[in-house]
Amino acid sequence: MLADTKGVAVPKQNAEHSLNALSLLTSIGASASQPSESIGPDGTRIVFYEKENRTDSEAAEGKTRVRFIGCFTIDGFMIQNEQGIPVDAGFGAEFDTAGGPNSAWVWFCRPVNEAVKSKFEKFFMGTFDDIGMLMGIDPQTFLDFADSASWTALECKNDGDDGPTLVP
Repeated sequence: MLADTKGVAVPKQNAEHSLNALSLLTSIGASASQPSESIGPDGTRIVFYEKENRTDSEAAEGKTRVRFIGCFTIDGFMIQNEQGIPVDAGFGAEFDTAGGPNSAWVWFCRPVNEAVKSKFEKFFMGTFDDIGMLMGIDPQTFLDFADSASWTALECKNDGDDGPTLVP
């Protein structure tokens, strides 16, 4: 389900962040100066709102696996479940000892519908798995997107009794 990001209620977020994508990418040499928006070949704009990330200690020796957790918008519309809550989704990437990612993927906590699947496959030039929850993407595509203005922190404002609201 998609809904306008203005005034969308989101669940309370854990304020602790282990590290942000920008600091991680800067540490491996990705440029972060004057980022521009990432626009798909058909003019689609996808934005990732990162709320946290986790490092996987179970990754193979000499590798670091990071899972970036947040939610996505497509052309300004939040991907939501039937209750109007943003769907948890994000990126995963495995980094080797040389510092760069050797694999990357987009993930969703639940299967996406055909409209979302089509937009994401065109935008990231990948293909979702059979259940529509995981799509491998080129590591350079991941770096380019992460280094763009289309990757931002999830910010919420407190709207009192209505709970937190996403700040666009």
